Amino acid sequence: MISPAARSTRTLGLVLGIAGATMLVGSLAALAASGPGTSCDGATRCGSGALEVLVIGLALPGIVLTPTGWILFAATYRPGANLKPTGPTASVGVLPLAGGGGLSGTLVF
Repeated sequence: MISPAARSTRTLGLVLGIAGATMLVGSLAALAASGPGTSCDGATRCGSGALEVLVIGLALPGIVLTPTGWILFAATYRPGANLKPTGPTASVGVLPLAGGGGLSGTLVF
């Protein structure tokens, strides 16, 4: 017997997926705000590196949280409609074709 997961698990997956995507966008925005590389008069390292820490600190959790959250959400999602199997059905349709027409039929059982 398969039972649907708790609603809180689905909500957690949705929150993680959105938060992870937001972190990725934030890391890209921080990277774009840094602008082009600056010259430090021949020094091998300049500045405090806080921007690099911010970009990595946002990107790494975002890379992990985004797929984890969406997979969790998708695995626990259950549409509200309850589909019940029906009996055999048959249908016939008319197909317009160049220079005439045709018939199409379907039988489901």
